[in-house]
Amino acid sequence: MRLSARRPVWALALVTALACAQAPERFAPAGISPDEARVFVAKLQAAVQGNDVQAIAAMTHFPLTVNGRPGARDSARFVQGFGVIFNDKVRSAVLQARVEDLFASYRGLMIGSGQVWISGVCADRAAASPCAGKRSLAIIAINNRSLTPAKLR
Repeated sequence: MRLSARRPVWALALVTALACAQAPERFAPAGISPDEARVFVAKLQAAVQGNDVQAIAAMTHFPLTVNGRPGARDSARFVQGFGVIFNDKVRSAVLQARVEDLFASYRGLMIGSGQVWISGVCADRAAASPCAGKRSLAIIAINNRSLTPAKLR
């Protein structure tokens, strides 16, 4: 009886270990490590929680794509339109984000259902792809509209 009671515990431990071992590979398509993602998301959440518009602007790559179209071209325009760009839907997605739940693709990491996209940005725009020089994570796109079944058709 004792042995059978331990089997579920060992099975759970094995599944957890496998999930942890595969986690770094999950972010591989984005070229971002789980640690980089954790640090960036925590910093972004702190800035959103504190309503630190300047910090969020500093974490953003310009020109920013908003709802699939060209948005703010620089940090001054971003700060000016912050309330519209970073609406309640976007703020909520950021504050509820967990690194374990981020979607990763060749485009970067996605927060929520696409409200925020994060990617590695090469410091030298003239550098060859993939970035051979210094790169940093940045917000590259914001989607602040609601997607309803009617809009998906």
